[in-house]
Amino acid sequence: SSDLDPLVIPADTKASLLMDQGYETTAFPEITVSGGKGAQVDIRYAEALFLPAVQGQPRDKGNRNEVEGKRFLGPFDTYLADGGAHRLYRPRFWRTYRYVKLDVATAEQPLTLEDLHGVFTSYPFQRKAVFQVQNGAGQDEEVQRILTTGWRTARLCAHETYMDCPFYEQLQYGGDARIQMLVSLYTAGDASLMRNGIALLDSTRNADGLMYSRAPSGLAQYIPPFSLWWVGMVHDYLMYTDDARFVRQMLPGVRAVLSYYGGFQKESGSLGRMPFWNFADWVTGWPGGEAPGDENGSSAVFDLQLALAYDWAADLEKSVGNAGMSESDRAEAAKLKAWVVKSDWDAGRGLFADQPS
Repeated sequence: SSDLDPLVIPADTKASLLMDQGYETTAFPEITVSGGKGAQVDIRYAEALFLPAVQGQPRDKGNRNEVEGKRFLGPFDTYLADGGAHRLYRPRFWRTYRYVKLDVATAEQPLTLEDLHGVFTSYPFQRKAVFQVQNGAGQDEEVQRILTTGWRTARLCAHETYMDCPFYEQLQYGGDARIQMLVSLYTAGDASLMRNGIALLDSTRNADGLMYSRAPSGLAQYIPPFSLWWVGMVHDYLMYTDDARFVRQMLPGVRAVLSYYGGFQKESGSLGRMPFWNFADWVTGWPGGEAPGDENGSSAVFDLQLALAYDWAADLEKSVGNAGMSESDRAEAAKLKAWVVKSDWDAGRGLFADQPS
């Protein structure tokens, strides 16, 4: 902060400063220094610090508010001071951090740190929705804290595209983005980044009808269920915007996705074994997040998701006057639902099984 007094690092000295923003942010860090010709300044960024490594165990962050005895791991920018006065340095792309670690190694001249601050950046959503708990001041206070954290998360994950996380991958995944789009619609009433995301994912569609799991991306990765969630995005867009022309433009993609899936459906309508990474959710006991299925592929999770997509497509086709295609999609959905009830429903337990067996 510019409110702080300048800090002088003597010549031939190594110094480290660990700073806590108090919460995660996405910003352009700006540092202003004077003097210190030949000094090296490393600005390191982390969302949390790590506990000491345990062999054979994944790295653990523990309580993110605690720093004692922990390791600082994260990307960094390096600046070499030229000895001039009031030199301002900033990276060409924003950084993500809660913690900032400043490592300085001076040469023959002392270096004066005059200022270090961040210029916040994200997509310019405006929070318009209000949610309150009536007749419960204590409860409402807790809800507002949760909503504040949630809205900060939504903002940090929205820049030129949505992204699954601002610190690590920074990629617009179909499964993540659909939820983020709904948050934007409900909280900000803004569908602009949503429309962009739908179009970007559609632009990756291959000749078979399947889309990349994330877009834009220079690396082809396929998670087939994410193409079904993309159909859901188009349906959400139909329900919450007045842009029938764009919906119509996306219909070839909707049909292509369902045509791809249709090639793996058995006579019952249930899906056979699907290629690529069929991620559903990070559930303990589901290797790679894939929902269990029988040897022939039948899985209630994916059958029901496909039924959802057929129902969404039926609504989309009806919205543009394609009654015949709408009826066909609705029939496919009904067939799948009947199969799942017949093969997966356990009336005694009141639960659907993950797969017929």
